[in-house]
Amino acid sequence: GPPAARHPHPHESAHLHVSGEALYVDDLPELARTAHAALGLSTQAHARITRIDLDAVRAMPGVIGVLTAADLPGPNDCGPIVHDDPILAAGEVHYAGQPIFAVIAETHDAARRAARAAAIDYAPLPALLDPLEAARQQSLVLPP
Repeated sequence: GPPAARHPHPHESAHLHVSGEALYVDDLPELARTAHAALGLSTQAHARITRIDLDAVRAMPGVIGVLTAADLPGPNDCGPIVHDDPILAAGEVHYAGQPIFAVIAETHDAARRAARAAAIDYAPLPALLDPLEAARQQSLVLPP
């Protein structure tokens, strides 16, 4: 069986790290025709998305495709324990920089440039900045 407690348990790639032979993603050659992704991020901290027009994004040079929450085949959630963390915002954004869509393109630069071409309109929602007011409105991160 495995070694008992109080005995060393070397990491499975320790010899590669120590010898300098460990490969990291940046060390690997990029395969031909590798696609690159960039995220379109919310400019608002708390708002309802009233319009999202990604036609200009799709028309940018090198763009292969654009994904929104509606395109995800499974649950739109990446919360590991409490399942309340959307992968891509759908309808509302809850923080500035929240991902709304993903652009897949032929190069990283093309994906980043295309992500900035989106036209998104927002209806701002009130921010709760006081913990007592948030408690009064039952706006809690987790139940007490």
